Amino acid sequence: MAKLACGGRSLNRRVAAYVLIIVGLLAATLQIFRRVEAEESARQVELTMDLDEATVLAADQAYSLDRFLAGLREAGLTSVAVSETTLDKFQNQGRVALFPGSALLTMARWEFGGPDGTKSVPRSRTINPRLLYVVAADRPTYDLVSQALTLHLPPGELDRHPDQLLIGAPISENASTQLRLGIDPVELQMATRAGLAVIPRFVNYPGITAEAIERDFAAVKRQARISSVIFGNLEVPGYPELLPATARELKSAGASFGLIETGIQLGHVDQAGKDDLARLTGYGAVRVYSMLHPEQDKLTPDGIAARQVRAVKERDIRILYLRPVLKAGHETDLIKVNLRHVADVAGQIKADHFVLGPARAFPSLRPGPLLLWLIAAGIIGGGVVLLDELWPLPVGLYWGLLALGLAGSLGIFTLSRGALARLALALGAAVTYPTLAAVWAAGAALRSRASSLGQVVGEGVKALVLASLVAIAGAWFISSLLADNRYLLEIDYFRGVKVAVTLPLLLVIWIFVRRWGLRREPGPSVSVRGEVEWLLDRPILVKHALLLSFVAFAFYVYIGRTGNTPGIGASAVEVGARDWLERLLVARPRTKEFLIGDPALMLAFWAAWRGYREWVLPLVVTGAIALSSMVNSFQHLRTEFLLSLWRGGNGVWLGALVGVVGIVAVEMVYRAVCSAPGTQPDV
Repeated sequence: MAKLACGGRSLNRRVAAYVLIIVGLLAATLQIFRRVEAEESARQVELTMDLDEATVLAADQAYSLDRFLAGLREAGLTSVAVSETTLDKFQNQGRVALFPGSALLTMARWEFGGPDGTKSVPRSRTINPRLLYVVAADRPTYDLVSQALTLHLPPGELDRHPDQLLIGAPISENASTQLRLGIDPVELQMATRAGLAVIPRFVNYPGITAEAIERDFAAVKRQARISSVIFGNLEVPGYPELLPATARELKSAGASFGLIETGIQLGHVDQAGKDDLARLTGYGAVRVYSMLHPEQDKLTPDGIAARQVRAVKERDIRILYLRPVLKAGHETDLIKVNLRHVADVAGQIKADHFVLGPARAFPSLRPGPLLLWLIAAGIIGGGVVLLDELWPLPVGLYWGLLALGLAGSLGIFTLSRGALARLALALGAAVTYPTLAAVWAAGAALRSRASSLGQVVGEGVKALVLASLVAIAGAWFISSLLADNRYLLEIDYFRGVKVAVTLPLLLVIWIFVRRWGLRREPGPSVSVRGEVEWLLDRPILVKHALLLSFVAFAFYVYIGRTGNTPGIGASAVEVGARDWLERLLVARPRTKEFLIGDPALMLAFWAAWRGYREWVLPLVVTGAIALSSMVNSFQHLRTEFLLSLWRGGNGVWLGALVGVVGIVAVEMVYRAVCSAPGTQPDV
């Protein structure tokens, strides 16, 4: 970077960029404050359980369902998820029986008792052999089935016999088992008796109308308290033309709707219409986490709880869709297991300062055009400084790039939302600031005048802290530029993670070679071409080949473990260590930061002090991994800002501690080798 003592012209043009950076950081801070307030206002977490699965578990354990639901509520459950019922479900419960009309006709003088004890006329006179007949066990069930069939079929095609609770319809027996009947009032009453709210799981169907959507919501509101809504199947009710009606009913009920997180924990299950519905409701949506039984059965109850609580804490999950624990080692009383599990999850969530209750969406959070432009100005200023570091820019080009960036971004944010521009600027911030931080640290190490081990340690710690602050500026810009509801809900998300964690390493190498060269004793002038030619002329020894192989493998692991879908997973030992650190520090720092990158950045100062100048570059590049990783934490907008900040701070102080130990240990080895007769260390 240009120094303040390098002459007026260099000073002036860099000062302009620095002013833009400062202005951008101030604007970013304003939006970050708004984001933190929004995140703090939406810390209410809903614990719900699938009612159908709870019913099956209670039946298997020969336990009263009413008592089970009441116990779940006392343990911390806030609601039950109630799916729309089907004829198949009613048949399994003994509430209906299905008969083809032809089968009824084969029975001589088939008669049914009416509700008043009278006998009907023989069925053979009125039964249609081409229809399927539903016999209900009681009047409420008959009314529910009749109403549902009316929604799906023209009334003239139904053969109703209300006195006998019998109704025929032109459907096949296979199709009837999946026929949508709406939410069962009996289940709503059961939830209300237990003191639980309900999460209706409405589904879309052909021929749905705005009136039907309104009727479905009203039917549930009459008998239960709606806390949130999670839609069933792969379409939002009302999709595609009637989404405004669904949005209107959600607002009327004061309920958020759930976006179900995918199995890879990136984005949501693809339900047609969900993004449009989110927009129509003013982003009145919340994120839902549900662990499927095949995955859940591999874990202990404690392991399940840890994942569920982590989802709330780290991924803005506000509805935990609990499924009954069906495997718990040698324990056979699964009722007690599940009551204990819900209580454990609820207790851990409250210990992390969340509140149990109906999930609530984030308030509206969208930065205006002026604020976006000011934040962009800070990123543009840093970007032009980086370009000047990569290759010194002519004065006219330098000012031209600044002007073009400012004018272009102002036009984009004035005329549109600038969604693509925001993503591009965010990626630019993720690359620019870790690169500038690492380059500054490299220069500080090479300029160091430390004369003792204590001074080396002090300068290393200072450099780590300052470099982290420079890098965190990039995180500041990302966290504010993308601080709106679409990103917090992960409807949109940061793009280019692998570019953001690899490109800074390459840029650091280029700038280092251009400014300081590769040799232990660089000549009076340094050029990239000269340094490359010198490197190519050097013989390759076995130790070089081994070192290059190790670097290639390390880079492969680094890339393979980056992103939401890493190709290389963590070992069981590492997972255990992560869980321990999470319990100890709440916000677990990343291993590659505090155990690898941060200590390497500090060791660059020791290498420069001891004259091993050729090791400064690889150590600083390794340090850049930590700086990029810290910024990467903030690229996950679904994680609360303060948690990411806490995680980054934990990484810095722990990395500084490991770095101090590392410098002292390396120095002890160095002195031991030096003190041996006839030896001189040659690194």
